Amino acid sequence: MKHAIVRFFVWSLMLSPPVVAFAAEKAGTASANGANSPLLGALRFREEVAGALLKGDENLESALKRLRGNPAPTGQGLSRETEYAFAVVEIAQRLGAAGRLVEAESLFREGEQALGAALGNLRSDDIHERVLVLRKRAMVRSYHLGKGSEAKADFEEAIKARPNDKTIVRQRDLLLSRFDELNRAAAQNQN
Repeated sequence: MKHAIVRFFVWSLMLSPPVVAFAAEKAGTASANGANSPLLGALRFREEVAGALLKGDENLESALKRLRGNPAPTGQGLSRETEYAFAVVEIAQRLGAAGRLVEAESLFREGEQALGAALGNLRSDDIHERVLVLRKRAMVRSYHLGKGSEAKADFEEAIKARPNDKTIVRQRDLLLSRFDELNRAAAQNQN
């Protein structure tokens, strides 16, 4: 099982926007300054916001206000609400990786709410974006907020929307098994 989890993380890392953008830039398919790539421009903007938070040049409230005003569209054809939610989650991940866990948790909570708002505003026939948002919210809930049952519900809804997508089923199983492992370890530590 441990190898399956490692494979999942390697796979998800390889498809993450920063890795895709970096590979595109190195391959020469995107300009060095991101002018020809909305994805690179969005990632650089998010990096700038995260950097300002880490340096103390900006507080969470002003960073969120800046993101709401300009969620830095990635060019992926997503709604403004989804772009904002994804940006918040990405910045939360950056803060978490830098050890700023209290701020990261606040942003993950904001991201969870923003993902819910994005879901509420999507057209019922926009299955692609709906599944992306559900998967992202499930990952935020499971990994960062400790909400395994809510994460499972998100995955079940995504599976219902796209029943033949085996990737969603694998992702659900990996995330929830990891969540179960963490709960068992926590229970053992309390004994």
